[in-house]
Amino acid sequence: MIDLYIVYMLQRVPIVPSDGEISQTRQTSLPVVEITEALAQKEYDVMVSDDAGRFVCNYVYYHSLRFAEQKGIKSLFVHVPLFSTINEEIQMQFASSLLEVLASIC
Repeated sequence: MIDLYIVYMLQRVPIVPSDGEISQTRQTSLPVVEITEALAQKEYDVMVSDDAGRFVCNYVYYHSLRFAEQKGIKSLFVHVPLFSTINEEIQMQFASSLLEVLASIC
């Protein structure tokens, strides 16, 4: 696994070479600003980011966006902290609120 990480980080190769150059990007079609604002109104500390992270998170998000594009559906990636940072109960409440917001907006 570490060898793939090194290749990805040092050579900046595309996750799926047939998708084109690394300078091309995929983005969600969901209204992330509106979703973020709705969650902030519920007093969650959230922000929009265009960086899913490196390696595993980026790989998972890229493939979910690719799949969503192929199937005509939507995809969203949400980073969540460890339970030692924000406890499980609050994170479960957040997940519930996120689903409610998605259902009302989308």
